[in-house]
Amino acid sequence: MQTISTTLCSMVIVLIAAKPVLAKSKSPELPVEKALSMFAAPDMTQHFSSYSLDVESKITVMRGVTQALQDDRFLFERDDLGSTHGLSRTERDRLEITTTGNETFVRHGKGPMRRVSREDTDITRVSGLAFASLGQTLALFNAYAEAPSGRRVGSRTVRHYTITSRKTPIGPLGVSLSPPSAAWRTNRVISKLQGHLDVDEETGLIIGAEIKGTLRSGDNTDISVRYVATVEKINSTPRIRPPVRHDEEYEAPTYNHQPVKFFEPKS
Repeated sequence: MQTISTTLCSMVIVLIAAKPVLAKSKSPELPVEKALSMFAAPDMTQHFSSYSLDVESKITVMRGVTQALQDDRFLFERDDLGSTHGLSRTERDRLEITTTGNETFVRHGKGPMRRVSREDTDITRVSGLAFASLGQTLALFNAYAEAPSGRRVGSRTVRHYTITSRKTPIGPLGVSLSPPSAAWRTNRVISKLQGHLDVDEETGLIIGAEIKGTLRSGDNTDISVRYVATVEKINSTPRIRPPVRHDEEYEAPTYNHQPVKFFEPKS
């Protein structure tokens, strides 16, 4: 189990540093690369007054009869007043942050919601993970996008890009994706990849993605991925309110220390 855990940890470390590989779309009007580069909180905020991003990512790593699972959930919401709510839930940790006006509330694990100093809390700890997850997932595969088709998703008109992959075995893809020492990427074979990206026609932002794929690494480790991301409640996200129940930030008590009496000079 330790060996496969090491493999999974190595994979996650590589993903953090990796850049997504997505070949150019056949449509020159809206390159997929630009849409991927704009999948970030500042770009969303620039184009949408409010929105809600929901991400579910599940990676299963199997070597022989030993299995490791990484099951993550990310939620990031922003209303039209700039208040935010973020939730990061992984196998090992749970972090929830709400910011409204000058107030910030944080919950770690199963503990209570607690009011904290805003200077000590960064909401990008959640939003950064949520937005980075798409590029990290695509970096696993040698993916490319076919020419898009137009369709409606809710009230938005989107360009629907089908994601596929080459069927032949490929070797290491160079330092821009992973260091040569990443054994699980060596001579990997991508057995299946299917999915799509929905790019908003008006803004060029990705508002939907789904990726399902399996691959085998050079050290006979099988990796299965399922990823779903949706951007909803565009320009209509309900107001984010402070939690009704919360604890106040802990402050250490202060004491009026007096000098020890026997150190005082005798009169």
